[in-house]
This record gives sequence, C-alpha cells and structure tokens, in this order.
Amino acid sequence: MRTAVKCLNLLDQRLEFWLGFFLYAYLAGIIVVEVFRRYVLDAASSWGEETAIYAFIWTSYIAAAKGVRSRRHLAIDAVRDRMPRIGQFCAYVLNDLCFFTLAAIVVYYSLSPIWLNIKYDQRMQGADIPMALATAAVPFGWSLIAIHVVQRFVDLVKRFKAGKPLVDAAPLGEVD
Repeated sequence: MRTAVKCLNLLDQRLEFWLGFFLYAYLAGIIVVEVFRRYVLDAASSWGEETAIYAFIWTSYIAAAKGVRSRRHLAIDAVRDRMPRIGQFCAYVLNDLCFFTLAAIVVYYSLSPIWLNIKYDQRMQGADIPMALATAAVPFGWSLIAIHVVQRFVDLVKRFKAGKPLVDAAPLGEVD
C-alpha cells in the first residue's frame, strides 16, 4: 500500500509537471522555429506543425488531469454550496462517481483506435512517427483523470470523517 501511495505521490509531484513542461517547451519551441523558417527562410517543415498539434493535445490532457485533481475545473456549485454538509458530501460523491464512470468509458473506447493504428502501422502524415503515439493521449489523459478522481474521493472521505471543510485550496493529501 505504501508503494502505491509513493507512486501516486511521484505521479502528482513529478511526472505530470515534467511531462507537461517538456511538451509545452517543445510546443513553444517548434512554433518559434516554424515561424522563423516560414517567414525568414521561406521554407517550412512538414512535420513541425503536425507534431506541435499533437504536443498541444497531450499538454491539454495533462492539464485537464491536474485541474480535476484539485477540483479546479468548471462546475456548477451554486446549489451544492447551499446544501447542508451531508448534502454537499453526497453531491461530491455523485460528481466523483459520474466523473470516474465517464473516464472509464472514454478510456475503454479510446483504446480501439490505438490498436488499429498499431495494427495497420499508421504514421503521421508529415513525420515518420507512429500515429499511435498521438492517439494515446486520450486514454493516457483520461486514465490520469480517473486516478485523480479516486485520489480526490479518498481525500473527500477523509475530510468528511475528520469534520474538515469538504473542499480546500490545500493540495490533496494534506488532511492530517
């Protein structure tokens, strides 16, 4: 159990940050290089724009997972905030259950295109990179979202049992 907690902490603190950082740095760098090549050298690469698009998609899913982890995503909370504490708790549980179900469905149905990309050895049009790397962003991102929904659900239950505010601006895991 402690090993699983350590792995999730590593995921929370290191992997998402650095993966997002490198993808965003690549995205920004390739856009600058492509603008320079196109307007100064009057030549553009066929792979630059396409890989930048997929880097943006990967970055978006990683950022979405981080937003879900901290409950900083869009939510309609006007009704929930007017409920008694037990009602708020039930609303959060229902929200987490629905979010986890959605994540599981998306992951399940997004695996098929990856298998097809691998089976038929599909490549990106402008680059000789497997298309499966691009389409893997969807199940990867939604898997992260599912993990974070479970994390925030566990945090919610701990906070409810401890009599603390159900949602706090503090990072997850700091319940004790």
